Parts: sequence; structure tokens; C-alpha cells
Amino acid sequence: MKIILTTQLDDNTADIIQQIATETFGEGFITTDEELRWSDLTSTSQRIMLEKTVIFQGRRVALNQLISAESITDSFPLADLLQEKELTIGRNPAPSAGSGYSERYYIDRTFNHKIFVRQDIAIDKNEGKFAELLSSNEQEFKQLCQKNPKHNVHWLVKDKSR
Repeated sequence: MKIILTTQLDDNTADIIQQIATETFGEGFITTDEELRWSDLTSTSQRIMLEKTVIFQGRRVALNQLISAESITDSFPLADLLQEKELTIGRNPAPSAGSGYSERYYIDRTFNHKIFVRQDIAIDKNEGKFAELLSSNEQEFKQLCQKNPKHNVHWLVKDKSR
């Protein structure tokens, strides 16, 4: 049986755990000083971490609404997330022109977020169960964005797994 416990180096918990484990497991207890990486987590643990909330531009949102497991790099502050620290991504939007914000300096951006969707999403759309706008190609996507600037438009692409 393998049990992995993680602690901070400057935490007294590590010393206490090491003492108890040495008494309990004897030579079967091994300590290593490693940095935990995203790829070390199981897919279930990654999913749980992505469900945690962060502060994104002043609003609390689930991390999985911003990024996917595949897009996380080794520079991601995984230790902070594991320690339940509050992560802040981006600053709050400036509320007034007096604070330096100017509408003419704002650049519209499009965020591409790749996720897997149910195959029957088109059926749901036709039955009115899905209120968002769907496109199946780039031209249709651009047209829907231009005609509906205040709505969400999704560009769905079938991959190898359909």
C-alpha cells in the first residue's frame, strides 16, 4: 500500500507525520522532497481541483470555466490551490475613468475554451432545451457573433470521437 502525504517544508506537520510514520512503518516509510506537479495528479484529482473557485477579475468563478486540465502548465500555483488559498487571476475592472480606465483602450478578446459536449446537443438545441447559439463552421460563427453581440456563441467541432 502506498500513502502519499504532502506538507509545506516549513510546516511542523511534516515532522509530526514523519515521527508517527517512522514509528508505525519503520523502514517501510520513505520521505522525499519533491514538488507536486499537475501531471502527478490522477484525472479525478485534477477534476476536483478544477472545480475549485478562484477570483477572476473580481468575480468568483470555477477554475474549470477558465481553463482545462490540458492547458495547465507546471507554472500553475498548484500548491496554493491544494492549500485552499484564494487565487486571484487578473485585477478587478476599473470602475471609473478617473482610475485610468478608458473605453477606447479596451481591446475585445475571444477566449477559446475546448471542452467535450454531449453528442445530442444539436437535438437539445432544436427542442429548445439549449438557449445558446451554436455554429458548426468559422463563417457561421463570425456571422452569429456579428448579429448577436450580446449573446454567447459556441462553435462546435466534431473530433475523431465524434
